[in-house]
Amino acid sequence: MEVWTRRGPQRFIVLFFIELSTRKVEIAGIASVANGLWMSQIGRNLTDAVDGILNGKRYLIHDRDPLFTTEFLDMVADVGVQSVKLPPRSPNLNAHAERFVRSVKESCLQRMIWFGELSLHKGMQRIITANAIIRAWPIDSSAQNRAILEKQAWSSGASAWAAC
Repeated sequence: MEVWTRRGPQRFIVLFFIELSTRKVEIAGIASVANGLWMSQIGRNLTDAVDGILNGKRYLIHDRDPLFTTEFLDMVADVGVQSVKLPPRSPNLNAHAERFVRSVKESCLQRMIWFGELSLHKGMQRIITANAIIRAWPIDSSAQNRAILEKQAWSSGASAWAAC
């Protein structure tokens, strides 16, 4: 993701996770320099006993990015989450994540100029909130015909549209 800073354009990495059953998206972190130390902090946040997003999950399906270090994967394994590494060049096995990235880029990120890291954080949160509210409308037959995330999406009180 390109962001304009005082030193000119700078590329940021947005690390996100999707819960496949509900398609709920969580931003784990945004950084200009992603390395093993950053991933260690992300791993501690994900596996936090109180509000870690991997609590109660069984699998972490991920691509072959070198950011998923052994230390990160060991942290995840320590809380009982099994790491599943996708085969190389198989975007169809990661379709939900690929579709989310495409939707975000097409709907907002390529149409706006982001000034600073804070604007990127706020913009991504608005997009995710709007995505959760939009997902609340379709009916999921596998969930006893309830609207997906209806209660959580509407209780947040957020606007249904991301300002793009």
